Amino acid sequence: MSTLDPDAILLLAVDAADNAVVAAGERGDQSFVSGLLRLPLPERVAVVLTARSHRVPSLGADHAGTIELPSFDLITSAAHLRQYRPDATDADATVFHTRTDGNPRAQFYPLTRADAGDVDMATLLERCARTPEQEFANIVDSALRVSGADAGGQRWLALMVALARPVSMESLAVALEVAPAAVRAFAAGLAPGVRIEGDAIQFRDEDFETYVRSSVDPDKVTVAHGRLADVFLVSRATDPDAATNVAHHLSKAGRSDEVVQLVLAEDLPVGIADGFRRQQVQGDRLDLAARAAAETGDAVAAVRVAVRGCDTASRIDTLSRLVKSNLDLVARFTDPDLLQEHAVRAEPGEWLGPV
Repeated sequence: MSTLDPDAILLLAVDAADNAVVAAGERGDQSFVSGLLRLPLPERVAVVLTARSHRVPSLGADHAGTIELPSFDLITSAAHLRQYRPDATDADATVFHTRTDGNPRAQFYPLTRADAGDVDMATLLERCARTPEQEFANIVDSALRVSGADAGGQRWLALMVALARPVSMESLAVALEVAPAAVRAFAAGLAPGVRIEGDAIQFRDEDFETYVRSSVDPDKVTVAHGRLADVFLVSRATDPDAATNVAHHLSKAGRSDEVVQLVLAEDLPVGIADGFRRQQVQGDRLDLAARAAAETGDAVAAVRVAVRGCDTASRIDTLSRLVKSNLDLVARFTDPDLLQEHAVRAEPGEWLGPV
């Protein structure tokens, strides 16, 4: 803080903090947001959270001031339109603003799709009259047709919804038993609702992901989790992604007994090379197994899972001692983010410098 300008403040901003709260709730965990808000802040340090208006109460920040971000006004809508169509007239801008209600996201989808498809202004403005849901439906339908998946579209969408984020195109292709090129064509067809980042599919925003989720029968998503569990059970010893997510898919597929069996039969997730990540995944597996044992009322399984948990805790303690005694060596061969997370969770006073 001594390096700050006397009139400056240090601002910690968390964009879409409500998404973190929702995601933690789905996992049965507590979000970091609540912990952040409980921290005593030094002078000239402030926290800013952004969230959808209807989710502000979920942040637990009732004592904080709120500032509502308004929709675009006509001038801003016109500027947004002219980023894509520099020759747009004032009349075009007025129609564009009116039909989208100045909603930035409602403007984004027709603008980017029209830009990619090289459509004229009249068609663009006509598309602006559609609701986002209508635009999303067109995107999904187009992607399914392009990839040849329109006949089995629910299965494709269900598997994409079930996979961890970002969605691995390789895992999706294996689960669907199709060529990777078909999955890549499918992903490209979902633009601008998704971004392709390397070999992964990333939803661009919550609205589009919510639409895709709501368009798939929940029973088909459960079946998709079962299919992914079957695939990952086979490859978990050699595929880190499979080792990381197999227990989650078993749990979501309602195969609680197999979650317990996995934890008891497999000492550690051997498919994961990094020690910190391996222990993190083992902790997640133990959590799911403990919940499964509690749900089934299997006391014997619960005791065995608890014993496995003690064994894991012992390994974590050994790993911690290794880090303390050989930090420079560990830092060379492990994921720095995981090492930093370990340092943050260490007992107060154990770390005398930054990681």
